[in-house]
Amino acid sequence: MEPASFRQITEQLTTALITGDFALYQSVIMLPFRTEPREGQPYTLETVAELEQDFDLYCKAMTLNRVTDIYREILDVRAPASDRSMVRVITHILSNSDRVVHPFETEFEMRKTSEGWRVSVVRSAIGHINWSRGRAHIANGQFLES
Repeated sequence: MEPASFRQITEQLTTALITGDFALYQSVIMLPFRTEPREGQPYTLETVAELEQDFDLYCKAMTLNRVTDIYREILDVRAPASDRSMVRVITHILSNSDRVVHPFETEFEMRKTSEGWRVSVVRSAIGHINWSRGRAHIANGQFLES
């Protein structure tokens, strides 16, 4: 996977989350979709209904924190197979030009399908995952349990 292709997909993710466009979000996610917090319990979304519920929670967190952009700085891209890539990034969540939370590392596992590349797994900080699910909040640039 080329970095430009990854950027395009994650820009669609960001646009979908900021605008509440579930159809756009769904177009770049592969089901089953797995989320793996680094120090927590992973979970898998199997159905469109589960994905939409998770999306709605993430959108609420974005709105509550006035998020206007998510910038993902690519650290490296690995391709363990021709239809699979691992992209490691530093994630910057922004409200206009201000950071909402300190940057953190995220890894995306991308799978090539007949429709193109899709996100199949996200590995991120437990605070980020809990925040996106409505189980944490942000204060002083840190994710804190609610």
